[in-house]
Amino acid sequence: MATNLMLISLGFLGALLVSLLIMPYVWRHASRATARRLQFAAPDSVVEVQADRDQLRAEHALSSRKLELEIRELKEKLAADAVEFTRNDSNLEQINAALEQKNSTITARD
Repeated sequence: MATNLMLISLGFLGALLVSLLIMPYVWRHASRATARRLQFAAPDSVVEVQADRDQLRAEHALSSRKLELEIRELKEKLAADAVEFTRNDSNLEQINAALEQKNSTITARD
């Protein structure tokens, strides 16, 4: 029983020693990978930051212009529909007046 316990503890200590020997290499590799990732994520210069900002402004201006054109088209369509509605309303009034006149003529003949 004591030998089994000693062998288990010896195996644990051996694994601990191996992990302590490997850990500096793993740490260096992780820090290099993180530094590389941060270097690629960060802009290189002020000019690049300004270029990115200008690109965002241009995209925003383009989308704003598209929306303005769409609003203008919708306003024009709304105005055309209003004219059509007024024309149809006028025609309906004329038809109703003609119908009234015909109804009164029919009533007078009866």
